[in-house]
Amino acid sequence: MGDISVRLAYLVDQIGGPMAVLSGLIICVGYGLFVWETIYGPMKPNKATWTVWFVQDGVMATTAVISGIGAAAVMPVVWGVGAGVMLVLCYTRGESKPYEPIEKICLCLSGGAFVLSFIAGPLMGLVATVISACIGGGPTLVKAWKDPKSES
Repeated sequence: MGDISVRLAYLVDQIGGPMAVLSGLIICVGYGLFVWETIYGPMKPNKATWTVWFVQDGVMATTAVISGIGAAAVMPVVWGVGAGVMLVLCYTRGESKPYEPIEKICLCLSGGAFVLSFIAGPLMGLVATVISACIGGGPTLVKAWKDPKSES
């Protein structure tokens, strides 16, 4: 049984890097669609929302790289860059709405996760940031449900 688990671990190790790169490319395509719809389409991104995503993804990328998760760090880094591009577009094509309470909570959680990464280690900071991102995704899902044309 031990031989099978060693072979499985080897297989996962061998395909993990290419799969992370493939995931990063797929995320780039998704952000490309966001950018296209923002520039040429009807999408009007919210500055407050994209500020939250940028901070969360930036902290997630930082803690992922510091914790040494290897190729899996490609995804949060691409998320951070994509959220940064969208945040810049918000200033020319977006909407300025006030921060919702959930957005303020997520910013605080991301800040706490960043501090936690120095106190308890970057892996704990990464876990806290992922939890914050999951909570922060709720308002986006609700907005997309209520007004599907506002999201790409």
